[in-house]
Amino acid sequence: MPIYLIKDKANPSQIEEMLSFDAMHDGLTGLANRVLFMDRLEHALEKVKREPGLNYSVLFLDIDYFKSINDQMGHNTGDLTLIELGNRLNKCVRSVDTLSRFGGDEFVILLENTQQDNVTLSVSNRIISELQKPFMISGKKILVTCSIGVVQGLQKYQSPEEVLRDVDIAMYTAKKNGK
Repeated sequence: MPIYLIKDKANPSQIEEMLSFDAMHDGLTGLANRVLFMDRLEHALEKVKREPGLNYSVLFLDIDYFKSINDQMGHNTGDLTLIELGNRLNKCVRSVDTLSRFGGDEFVILLENTQQDNVTLSVSNRIISELQKPFMISGKKILVTCSIGVVQGLQKYQSPEEVLRDVDIAMYTAKKNGK
């Protein structure tokens, strides 16, 4: 939890903005957190009900063997790896998409307007390509891989929890079948 130093004449609206940002973003990476992601996913489900032609995809990423990075190199290196990973993932998505860190080594992405140009496959390939480049953290070369689960289309879903359940199952299936 961040600590704020408030000066004598602090602007209440600035403090409110900081608290609001912190409530919706991950403290380590600055990415959207679970609360903000679920809100955006709920809005996407509502939009799909109103406009059935819209298409969204959800990607669930889990870092393979992340525990070993923490165990062998320390939690500081693990944190720096997560920050760098967030930066790299941010390069892979479009400005209309929502990249979030759910905690630990789990990231979830809401891709909007995926019916054109096979956006889901393109983003997934960019992620894989970014992760093939080694991470240089504190002078150490770290190789990171991830398992990715995908749900394409939200038309059959009634709630964000249903989407998360299925994309989580897809991710664990990917992890089980060879990462």
